[in-house]
Formats: sequence, structure tokens, C-alpha cells
Amino acid sequence: LQALPQGPERYAFFFDHLEEKGLRGRDADDEFFTVSYRTLRELKPHLPRERIVERLKLSDLPEQRRGLYAVLLGICGTADDVPWFEAELQRADPKKWWQAIPLLVGYLSLKGESGLPFVVDSYLNSEQYGPKSVAALMALRFVAAETEAIPRAHLATVFKAMRDRKEWLG
Repeated sequence: LQALPQGPERYAFFFDHLEEKGLRGRDADDEFFTVSYRTLRELKPHLPRERIVERLKLSDLPEQRRGLYAVLLGICGTADDVPWFEAELQRADPKKWWQAIPLLVGYLSLKGESGLPFVVDSYLNSEQYGPKSVAALMALRFVAAETEAIPRAHLATVFKAMRDRKEWLG
């Protein structure tokens, strides 16, 4: 592992081994567990979009890997992937709200500012502050800190609107 290059080339190597059983697969998981989002963005030219899409269709995909692939698809995806994200976000289990966070990050990274109305309508327009709201706010916070997908002024507007919701103050 020490002999492998650093940066995107290293993660391109490990991407090819994510689905392997045994030591190499665990090493790949470990590498991606600690990688920064900035490095993932640099990996874009090496990401095989079609393979990611196929892997996301697997029913037995571990939760952590599914989240990783959703974030990666947000980096390398196309407009053709937006309906998949929206369908997944609509059927996300609110009892497992943490699973929606990487989906929201991938969706907003891909869709940008034009994805905000969907997220606000689907996740933040509830009269009660709950798990879906937490997931959306965490994803928006990540997008604000780690990406340039949405201008900060627009994100600030959403955060201020959520802060001022009197029904959430209970």
C-alpha cells in the first residue's frame, strides 16, 4: 500500500477493488472511509459512471458503500441520474434518516441550485422538525462547506428560513 501513488490515482486503484472480498476489499473500504471530498472530486476523470450506476442497483449493497456510490455519482453523474436520486430520496426511510444524507449530497452536487426546491419541499417543509429535516440540514451544511455546487447566498436563505420556523421551536 505504501508504494501506491497518493491522490486521485490511489483512489482509482482502490475503486476497482471495492467489491472484492478479503483483505484487498477491506483495504479499499478503509481508504475510502478516510478520503476527503476534495480528493473525491479530483477523482472524477477516473470514475466509471456506468459501473457506479450498476452497483447502486444491487439490492445487497452495504449501506456505507451505497452512500459512497451515491456521493460518487453526484460527482460524475449526468442529468440522466437526477430521476434516480429523486426516486431514492422519495422512498428513503425516515427511521433511517442518515441513509438520506449521502443521497442528498450526491443529488445537490449534481443538480446544484436547481435541486433546492425538491429538497425543501420533500425534506424541510414538514411542520415538525424531525429526522428528514436533520438529514437535509446535515447534507446542506456539507454542500455549503465542501462543494461549490450551490452559491452560499442561496444556501444561507434556506438556513435562515429554517431557523425562523416558529413551529420548529417547540
